[in-house]
Amino acid sequence: MKSNTSTKARVLYCAEASSGGIAEYVKFHSLALVESGLAVTILCREDYPHKKIPGVSFVAELPAKQKKASSLMRVLDYISDSRTISRKVLDLVTGGGYDYVLLDCFREYLSPFWVGPLKKARAKGIRFGVVAHDPVRDFVVGPHWWHSLSIRMAYSFIDDVYVHDSSRIDFGRSHPETIRIHEIPHGPYEISPPIKGREIVREEMGFQKDDQVCLSFGQIRDGKNLDLFLRAMTSLPESVKLLVAGKSDSGSQKTPEYYQNEARERGVDARCQWLIKYINEDEIADLFAASDLVLLTYSKAFVSASGVLNIAVECAKPVLASGGAGPLKTAVSNYPIGEWIEDLNEESVASAVTSLLKPGREFHFAEYADDHSWKRNAATVKDAIVRKTDED
Repeated sequence: MKSNTSTKARVLYCAEASSGGIAEYVKFHSLALVESGLAVTILCREDYPHKKIPGVSFVAELPAKQKKASSLMRVLDYISDSRTISRKVLDLVTGGGYDYVLLDCFREYLSPFWVGPLKKARAKGIRFGVVAHDPVRDFVVGPHWWHSLSIRMAYSFIDDVYVHDSSRIDFGRSHPETIRIHEIPHGPYEISPPIKGREIVREEMGFQKDDQVCLSFGQIRDGKNLDLFLRAMTSLPESVKLLVAGKSDSGSQKTPEYYQNEARERGVDARCQWLIKYINEDEIADLFAASDLVLLTYSKAFVSASGVLNIAVECAKPVLASGGAGPLKTAVSNYPIGEWIEDLNEESVASAVTSLLKPGREFHFAEYADDHSWKRNAATVKDAIVRKTDED
């Protein structure tokens, strides 16, 4: 498939996620790719919230995800949904008009059941890339042999893997010679300026002028260790408050009510404010403006990049972070934008919060922002796409 260098390379960006950090990533990433000179069409779900991106075309024909009560129904629905996505990609590329398919995230679960149509597309000469937000696949579903097979099958049609740091990639075997690895920065999530401003938002939420507000932003999930922070609050000054803003995750995750009960049991409920809903774009800047510290207290299983980190940097708010080895740890350890906790417990959290909120503590966000631009990201992706299509 020899491309005509006088025309734009045509990219089909398959956006499986409709909410959360990955959906936001696709929004800013696709815009940067268009600005770099690529023609981008996003294949997304009917409920994808960002369907008005300048220069980007949309095929919003993937069904919205449905919540299923039983584990068996969730598994069957996952297989059906994955096959629907794969078949739609095959249909679109078979019809012509695309040189390259970019997948919004890597997923291997049950891949032998849904990978077939994508392998057919690859056999037709279509090239594939994937943004591997979680390159270390250590959450094992089923026996290890099945897990390894699923990873290998999910990478079997991939040409390019885009990662956000140099962490080891789990290919389910040795690195296939046909796959190229590209390290790209996670760009900032640009947000509109605050509408109400810090003082008004804090007053509306019942915070006092001298309160120090810690923000937990985004989907409420077990892996963010919100209950641990609530326990740590008991050893912090009364002026340290908590603002939780985001919607509840589905499935087997602990509910917002669980954390609210935990706050009551610990005697810190009067120091907490809960905004349990989907946060609209025009609300984000005000919530960060009202806060003094952003919580990214992930469990060790979290080895991905963090979109919330990039919002915090954009808003010049320090972060308290933890997790496994990955892009988040690399960022917070290498730049003066917050503190990284290696051993996450109540004492280490309380100590880090005290240090980060100390008067006169200085942070420098500009260096991180300069090194993590969407322009630099898109240039690397474009180079990989153009070189790959020109080689064929």
